[in-house]
Order: sequence, then structure tokens, then C-alpha cells
Amino acid sequence: MRLRRAVPAGLLDAGCASLATFAVGLQAARALPADVLGAYALFFSAFLLAAVVPTQLLLIPAEIAALAAPRAHRAQLLRQSWRLGGPASAGAAVVATASAALAAAAERDVVVALAVSAAACAWLSPLQDHVRRTLHLAGASWRAAIVSAAQLLGVVVALLALAASGVAPVWQPFGALALANAASLAVGFGLGRAGGDELPRLSLPPLLRSGRWLLLAELAPTGAGFGSSVVITHLAGAAALGHAEAARIVAQPVFVLAVGLSAVLGPRSMEAAAAGSRRAADRIALPFWGVLAAAGGAYGLAASQSWPHSPLVALVPQAYVLGGGLVALWVVAHLLLGAAFPLRSELLGAGRESAAARGAVAAAAVQLATSLSAPWTGAAARPLTYVANGGALVVDYGRRRRGLDRSPREEPAEAAP
Repeated sequence: MRLRRAVPAGLLDAGCASLATFAVGLQAARALPADVLGAYALFFSAFLLAAVVPTQLLLIPAEIAALAAPRAHRAQLLRQSWRLGGPASAGAAVVATASAALAAAAERDVVVALAVSAAACAWLSPLQDHVRRTLHLAGASWRAAIVSAAQLLGVVVALLALAASGVAPVWQPFGALALANAASLAVGFGLGRAGGDELPRLSLPPLLRSGRWLLLAELAPTGAGFGSSVVITHLAGAAALGHAEAARIVAQPVFVLAVGLSAVLGPRSMEAAAAGSRRAADRIALPFWGVLAAAGGAYGLAASQSWPHSPLVALVPQAYVLGGGLVALWVVAHLLLGAAFPLRSELLGAGRESAAARGAVAAAAVQLATSLSAPWTGAAARPLTYVANGGALVVDYGRRRRGLDRSPREEPAEAAP
């Protein structure tokens, strides 16, 4: 599929998927008081942390291995997805949400509702994301967009149904997202059916050899996000974390743009790096950064203004309790984190997973250190930790990519780069 057709599909895919999480976040920001919203933010961080384990340890390595097959045959990977990622996803969901339950400063019924519904999300979400990424790898980006559109529709229907049935608001955000993930996952497996057996059965040991570095590279920032949320909760209070979460929801479209561009351009960045071509990688990264800076910056200028009659202020008033400063900080954070996407893809394509992991660990340390400012910065501490993380990633990954031409990708074993 040509880029002029694939990029709109990637943006639609990321847009629908993000609108689904935006819808549940919006419901949480409007229906939950600030302290309960802070508990939701903590469990949301745990949900993201849980999703990292199966994604980076097994599913991404499997997707990278599938790059060796012709594009039309890569969807055959979906026959192996449950075997590869299902058990790991379930185990990580239980551990992460149990950790959040122990750290949450909320009443027992709130903790139970968030823990159960977040665990269901954390089990299904990595598999649904994997299906969409695999469809992009197979050149079926519009099918991936259909999957995320089904997720968005499922969230809207589930939120309406749960509200109409009188389910307590604290159950609704993660509950609706879990139901939507289940429905869209079924749609994705249906759309991803592929004949033939050109893709061999992948074995776990080679995937784990590659995945351990990918897991470290992603677990570090996601774990730092969870850890910094815990620190901020105890140093600045759950309400401060809740206000920061509301502002994150408003700024989310900037991150959506970065994810949508990366969904389509990320595999091409990996292919350029695998060939050892810095010039080809630049031809992908430079437009990525240009579009992200222009569109994300314009949205940030508009969304960070708490002017009268603003629809965003009316929709998410808790995001603007301190003016538009929290939203502006989140926009900067999303721009920096998004700018690191093509750099990370290049390192992975070049077989330099360990370099990506070392950079992520260093950035995570910076993020955790920044969270200690919470007694003075309050709600701003949370977006500031992500600004610190994104800035550190861009600097570190940018330094490491300078040797791209001199570091072509190592030849893979049966199933690992």
C-alpha cells in the first residue's frame, strides 16, 4: 500500500483507538470526583504497565520476525497470537492491577471496581493492539482502521448501556473499554484471516532473546510513569493527580497524531535502518517531525487557552483548574515523546535493541527524579515527568542513531532480529 493511502488509514486507526480511550477518560473526568479520578489515573498507569509485558516481550519480536516474510503473508502471524501473548498478558494484568490496588489511596469499593475492570482491559488490550499492528505490517492499514473503528463504536455503546443499567460510574470507564476491546478483537481476527503457511511457527526462546531488551526499553518508561504516579499521589495528593489526568485527556490528540504516523511510518523506519541507510531513514523521520510539530503545536496553542465559552473547558473543567498550564505541559510532553518514535524504530530495525533499552532506562531515571518535585509543583509534576522523559529519549536516541550507517541490522535467527 502506498504511503498516500496508508498514512490516512494509520491516522484513522490511531484516531479511532484514541477516541475510544478519550471517551472513557472523558466519562471518568466528568463523573468521578478529583480524588477518585486520581485513583483512576493510578490504575490507568498500571494498565499501561501491564500491556507492556506481552507486547514488548513476545508480540513486537514476533512482528519484527514477520518482516522477513512478504508483506501479503504477514497476517498469518495472527494464527499464533493467542499462543504467544495470551498467557503473558493475563499474568501481567493481574500483577500490575494488584500493585495499583495496594498503592491506591481510595475506599475499598473504588479500588475493587477499578482493579477488576482494569485487569480485564490489561488482558485484552495488548492483543487488540497487536492485531492492528500486524494488519499494518501486512499492508492492510484500512483493515486496521476498521478494527479501531469497531472499538470506538463498542466504547460508545458500552458506556451508554452501562449508564442506562445503573452501573456505578467507577466501573464504567475500564468496563466499557474492556467490552469494546473484546468486540474489536473478534473483528480483527476475522479481518486478518490469511491462507497459506509461508510464515513458520515461531518459537519462544528466540523471541525472548530479542524481547528482553524490548521489554526493558518499554518497561522502564512505563514503570517510571506508574512509579511517578505513586510518588505524586503520596507527595501532592490524589486530587492533584486527578487534575493532571484531566489535562492529559485534553492534550491526548497530539499523542494520537504521533501514534498514527508511527503506525504507518514505523515499519518503514525499521526497514531503512535494517538496510543501514541513514538517508532513507531521514526521508521518513523528517516529514514525521514536521507534521507532528506543525499540527501538534497548533492544537496545543488552541487547547491550552482557557478562554470563555471554550468547548474543552466545558467538557473537562478539571483540566483547567490551574488555567491552561497543565494542558500546555502535556502537549510539550507528547511532542517530545512522539519525536522519539522514529528514532526508536530505527534502533530496533538496526538490531540495536540493547541501545534502545539503555536509553529508555536513563530517561526513566530522569522521570522518576522529576516526580520528587511534587511537593512544590503539585499537579504539574505529572506532565513535567513526561517532559523530562521525552526530552531525555530524544537526546539519547538521537545520539545513538548517528552510527546508523555503520551499524546495519544483524541477520536474524529463525524468529528474532
